Amino acid sequence: SLRIFHIYGVGQATERAYFYTRNPALTEGCERNSTASSKPQGEETKEQLEEVKDQVLGEDRECVEVEGAPVTEPKFMIDKRVSYSEGNVSVGSGVQSTDGDATVPLISLGYMCVKGWKGVRFNPAGVECVTRELKHEEMSIIKSRSFQGGPNTADHVDIMGNQGLVWDILKIASGLGSELENIIVSDIKNIADRVAL
Repeated sequence: SLRIFHIYGVGQATERAYFYTRNPALTEGCERNSTASSKPQGEETKEQLEEVKDQVLGEDRECVEVEGAPVTEPKFMIDKRVSYSEGNVSVGSGVQSTDGDATVPLISLGYMCVKGWKGVRFNPAGVECVTRELKHEEMSIIKSRSFQGGPNTADHVDIMGNQGLVWDILKIASGLGSELENIIVSDIKNIADRVAL
C-alpha cells in the first residue's frame, strides 16, 4: 500500500547550464608574495584581503595584476557573449534556461518519478509513484494581497502556499491519497525517454 507522491511546480524559466570562458583578466607570472602585496589597498590590509579571497575563491585561484596589487580571480567565468534561442533552448548572457520551478530544472524535478522509479533497478519493490505537476500561474501582488505569488504559484520558494499542493497534502494525510492520479503538464515524459540510464 506504500505510494510515493511527487508534487512539484513547473512553468518557470530555470537555469540549467552555463557557457564558460577563460577569465581574460588573468595574467602570467604574478607572484602571490610580491612586494606590492605587502602594501594596503585602500583601507584593507594584506591579511584582510587574503582572508576574504580564501573564503570566496577557495583553492581554485590564479594570481593577477590589478592596479599594481596582486588579486586573485577564478580561472573561468560565464561567457556573457553567448545568447541565442532555438526551439526549446534559450540562452541569455551565457546562461541556458529550461522549464522548472525557477530553482530546480524539470529533469531534476521529475525524472525519477516519471521514469527512474518505474523500473526494477531503482525500485525493486515496485512501489507506485504518483507525479503531480503544478503549473505556475503568476498573480500580481495587489491581486494576491501577498508577496508570495498567490494561490496557484508553483515557484520553488512559494509552492507551500499553492492551493493544489495543500489539498493534495490534506488528502494524503487523511488517507485519501489513492484518489490522487498523475497530472503531467510539462514535457517531462519525452525528456525522460531521451535519458539513457
